[in-house]
Formats: sequence, structure tokens, C-alpha cells
Amino acid sequence: MAVLNKIGSILEKISSAVVIVLTAVMCLVILAQVIMRYFFNSPLTWSEELARYTMIWVTFLGTAVAQKRGTLVCVDMFVERVPERVQRIFGIACDVISLLFSGIMTWYSILFATSQSALLQKSPAMHIPMCYIYMCVPIGFGMMFYHILLKVLNQKFGEKGAEI
Repeated sequence: MAVLNKIGSILEKISSAVVIVLTAVMCLVILAQVIMRYFFNSPLTWSEELARYTMIWVTFLGTAVAQKRGTLVCVDMFVERVPERVQRIFGIACDVISLLFSGIMTWYSILFATSQSALLQKSPAMHIPMCYIYMCVPIGFGMMFYHILLKVLNQKFGEKGAEI
């Protein structure tokens, strides 16, 4: 379990760093677009596309990081009002449903991202293969699956650090 926890921590650190870099790139590209459009009257043709794709990657990687850290948004008004035993049952049910959903999404998004149409499709402005953009879905959901599975295993076998 210690090795799996270490891999989870490494994945989270790498993902966090990538999210930070992509967010900075997105901000800089948008700033460059504003400057070029309004001060030089010569807009960049590729900037909006790059900003959109970096935002998509940030969303999926950031969700995996939030899953690992236990900071995903949830509505727990009802759960807080039930006894602790029922809260644990709700937590287990939520983990199982999340595990199933992220596993299914990982599988089908891999099939889609590696399909012939995704491999041949190019982005309009930057002309990069769209499979690179689509790969954020299986990577994000795959990391979410790993982090949820690790949390469940840590809870089952009693290791510390499952919620960190």
C-alpha cells in the first residue's frame, strides 16, 4: 500500500504542476491576445483555441487533483443530519458510484480518443491532432479512478494518508 500511496502522491504533484503551468499559459495567451487585438489591431488567430484547450486540460487534471485532496464540491446538508453510521454508508455508496463512473468514463474516453476519427481530426487554427486534446478525458478520469480506488483501499486496510 505504501507504494500505491507514493504513486498517488507523485501523480498529484505532477498534475498540480501541470495545472499551474497550463493556467499560466492560458492567462499569458489571453493577455497577449488582448494586447495584440486592442493595441496593435492584429489579433492572434490561434490564441482563443489554445486558451480553450488549456482550460479543458486544467479542468480534467484539476478535478483529479481535487479528488485526491478531498476538495471536490459536494452538497452534504442532508448527510450531516443523519447518524454517523448512515454517513459512512453514504460515503461508501458515493465512493462505489464514483469509482464505477470514473472507470466507465476512462474506458469509453480511451476508445473515443484513440478512434480513427479522433486521430485524423485536426484543430482548426493550430492544426494539431485532436486526439491530444481528447486525451485529457481518459487521463483525468483515470487519475480520478486511481485516487478513489486508493482512498477505498486505504479505508479498507486502515492506512493513513487516504484523505490527504
